[in-house]
Amino acid sequence: FHIQAYFICLIQVSARETSTVRAELDMLMNLIKKISDPKAKSIQITMNGEYAYFVEHRFIKAIEILEESVNVSRNTFSCKVLEDIYRREKRYSDLDRIHSKMLELLHNY
Repeated sequence: FHIQAYFICLIQVSARETSTVRAELDMLMNLIKKISDPKAKSIQITMNGEYAYFVEHRFIKAIEILEESVNVSRNTFSCKVLEDIYRREKRYSDLDRIHSKMLELLHNY
């Protein structure tokens, strides 16, 4: 989806600039909510986790959203975001764990 690609581009700006794109990020999140496709719902959850981490700076909330998405919905998009967050936060044991989870999901795919 183009919504997700644009969202990712915007969310990766530096923390200083996030406030300037916040309205655009909110608009994209509202657009993805309107799509009823199951894959869109999976993307929406991942976007919620990214927003919590990159915009709201709420590490615990982001991890809860993304970990639940991985464990309940087996969302590979969320795995990739968790990998990025754990790397940024230097949480290497969590990074190893999410790599194992990614391999498990790929093996069962």
